[in-house]
Amino acid sequence: MNLTITPIKVEELSALMLEDAVKEGWLYSTYDVDCYFNYPLNRIYAIHVDDELAGCVLLHESLSRVQGSPLRSAGFFLVKEKYRGQRIVGPLLWQNAITASISREMLVCFHAVPRAVNFYERLGFLRTSLVNIFYSLQLKQINNAQLAAIIPLIENAVLKRITSFHEIDGYTETLFNGASGAGFCDFIHHWVARADAIILAYYEQGVVKGYGVLTVCKQSDKEGETSLCYRVSPLYADSIEIADSLLKALVYDAWQNKAERIELNSLASADSPFASKLADLGFIASGKNFVIANHNHLIDNKAAILDKVFASLPLEYPHEVTGGFD
Repeated sequence: MNLTITPIKVEELSALMLEDAVKEGWLYSTYDVDCYFNYPLNRIYAIHVDDELAGCVLLHESLSRVQGSPLRSAGFFLVKEKYRGQRIVGPLLWQNAITASISREMLVCFHAVPRAVNFYERLGFLRTSLVNIFYSLQLKQINNAQLAAIIPLIENAVLKRITSFHEIDGYTETLFNGASGAGFCDFIHHWVARADAIILAYYEQGVVKGYGVLTVCKQSDKEGETSLCYRVSPLYADSIEIADSLLKALVYDAWQNKAERIELNSLASADSPFASKLADLGFIASGKNFVIANHNHLIDNKAAILDKVFASLPLEYPHEVTGGFD
């Protein structure tokens, strides 16, 4: 068995994201392929077994520095099913693509599905107290009356769809400032520039007090019918009330676009106020992942920034908690 590891080609990433990832329940779109492949701080590696594509992993080299340490994350670690269980392909890919590129002086923070936690623990990454819950909503089940409250907010320009990114850049910088926030500001600026991004901002007296972003995570055309799914990522707001209004507005936009489903990841546990808002709209919790790190003592579940993070960035990137140190 001949194993080779190389920088991934765009057609390889496309095949893994659009064909293989869906078998794991992970939804990606062609917009995701383009964004992940072209973001300059992503390094994505493919592993081949006898010239056949067997998997990949992404290393994100953030511009942030947390207490003087460079910040890194890993994600989209996918090995095709036929190559699992041998303890060869996955470990070799991780060793050569991730372990060889990081050091103990770095803070490496990323997300892990429950079944992978033991693997990461053997590599020196420990669970933190943060757990991201996966929520999804089937839009055909939505009660339109629940969305009626946002119509006056839209009519009075309290809630607005924006096209000029500088309108939210200032709010982003209030969340992620200083050295620890630099990487988040840079990534979010690229993320919202996607062609498919729908950005809604909430204004009070002309000042942005929160925003949410919809991006396409699945789009397919079969027999003349389009299947469309969105993710909410991220959703930041100064209060639960503002977050609730933004969420409803994003759901309303997705419904108007005839989407089938919306998904998001949130730290909102079952007994939290935001989880209640999600449940009222029909969102169902159907999975979870753990935030893990090599220096897990640096991850503070009481960090002030978490009060404003209602839906997280994509799981391939560091959790926002690492951007709130300054």
